[in-house]
Amino acid sequence: MMVSFAGIKQYIDQKEYFIDKVSNSFDEFYLINSEKLEYLSKKEEIDLKEIKKLLPINCKIFDAINSSDFLNFCKNKELIIWCNIGRLWRFFRIHYLLKKINAKLIYIHEIGMSNSSPIHSVKSTLVRFFFYKLPHKVVIFLSILNIFPKIDLRFLSIKNHYDKAINSFFYKISKKFKYLNFFYTRDFKLINSISYDYFRSNNSEVTEEKIVFIDTNINHHDTIKEGDGVNDETFDKCYKDLEIYLKMLSDKFKKPVVICVHPSVNINRIKNLLKDFEVVKYQTKENIYKSFIVLFYNSSAIVYALFLKKRIITIENKRMGESWVKAVSLYPDKVGLLKIDIQKENKILDKDLFLKKMDDITKSDKYNNFISGFLESDTSGMVGSDKIINIIKKRYFN
Repeated sequence: MMVSFAGIKQYIDQKEYFIDKVSNSFDEFYLINSEKLEYLSKKEEIDLKEIKKLLPINCKIFDAINSSDFLNFCKNKELIIWCNIGRLWRFFRIHYLLKKINAKLIYIHEIGMSNSSPIHSVKSTLVRFFFYKLPHKVVIFLSILNIFPKIDLRFLSIKNHYDKAINSFFYKISKKFKYLNFFYTRDFKLINSISYDYFRSNNSEVTEEKIVFIDTNINHHDTIKEGDGVNDETFDKCYKDLEIYLKMLSDKFKKPVVICVHPSVNINRIKNLLKDFEVVKYQTKENIYKSFIVLFYNSSAIVYALFLKKRIITIENKRMGESWVKAVSLYPDKVGLLKIDIQKENKILDKDLFLKKMDDITKSDKYNNFISGFLESDTSGMVGSDKIINIIKKRYFN
């Protein structure tokens, strides 16, 4: 497994179930830190002993210091790499190195929904093109020229993405004529999402004990890059608005509130702003299972609540800026979720009607089509992680 250790705790928390599956299926495996191989890397030192505590005992860590160190590690090894490397400028050296070692690359997209930042200005359009779309296209072009590696196997949990990929003209040509390989990925497999896997494998009881808020990072580096973000005063006001709304909900339904902070956020700052609530980190899935209502701005973690058909509120706060106002519309537009502007709608006149509105959404065709098309796409009913392991063993180890 190859991943940047800059966000390793979030990665391990998100992929915990699959990592355990790999651990139980193979004698040993490696977690490779790619962070120091990136262009303009800060080369921050990571406490590897602390990371090791979060991993299975048969997982070995390799912290690549530089390109030579990585190539020496790979020498005389036939590597199958579950890759978590993006197609941004800073990863170009890694793509080149992966081509040199001639490893089999596997990509897994099992979240079930990807967050997208809507374009809302000329600056954000240019930033998105130069930092995201252009390098993406360059990586694909260089792979066709055989300078960068192709992806040997890609697992997808979104049905329409899978259908589009396998029905592509260039993919069909590449499959029919091996010497005319114009496609970036050699093969695709459809799997069920991470939320499906967690539900099928987890014995956690589904209850309605608390109101759960899935927080976001208002000043995420991508938001700042595109010219948005808020100052400290506005940041505090956003949380004051949130506090008022959550207290109203708590009083109305007689349920405690728990705040699940974003992994990149300073938890102590949020604790100081929301002193009357429980504030936790890396406990989002567990709390969603115990939720009466789940609230969020825009987070991939919401797929767990969607799969469980929990009552969900998408909240909007115009103080956060235009990009966030547009971003929070992703799930209401796609799934039909209830969206509330917490600066305007801070009262509930009829709580039974309010709950019924959310319950009715979970019964709608739009909502259930999302589950079948994004979260539970593989009609075999097989746990996605099991399918991945089985295919890898059959393809590379028999």
